[in-house]
Amino acid sequence: MKISYINTVEDMVALNIKTKPSSASRTATIFFIILIPLVAILSFIYDYYYLSKNFFYWYIIEFIFCVLWIIFYPKSVDILFKAILIFKFKKLNFEYLTVELSDEGITKSSTSSTYKFEWNSVLNIISTKDHIFIYIKPNIGYSIPLSSFSSNDEKDSFTQYFYRHVNKT
Repeated sequence: MKISYINTVEDMVALNIKTKPSSASRTATIFFIILIPLVAILSFIYDYYYLSKNFFYWYIIEFIFCVLWIIFYPKSVDILFKAILIFKFKKLNFEYLTVELSDEGITKSSTSSTYKFEWNSVLNIISTKDHIFIYIKPNIGYSIPLSSFSSNDEKDSFTQYFYRHVNKT
């Protein structure tokens, strides 16, 4: 079973967005979601007890800032991450890829390289409405756009063959 396609910038961004974050990036995200509001709350307490109790409007502004930060920080990081990925991937020249499924495993080839992976090296498969993402390592994977299949039957037979072999291992 073989499929040929060419990835786009959008395909690569989608692949990287679906990649599991490392423990360091998860820790950094949690740190920044908690740290900024914590500093604001501590300054609120400090202002209240040590400066003047007449800063009521300032306290409201600090509270609103904390709430908005908790709500919008993760979304703003996602937007920034997508923008950085698009900027980096626009510099690449994408070439045609061929993915072939066999009883031995997966062969991904292009004009410049060929990689073979056994079925047991596949860590995860994520299917979305637009892609199939195949992860060989937690942060290394391949994107197959569903638009590259000529029909729904071809797509269904490809994914069934894929899942049947991955589930064996």
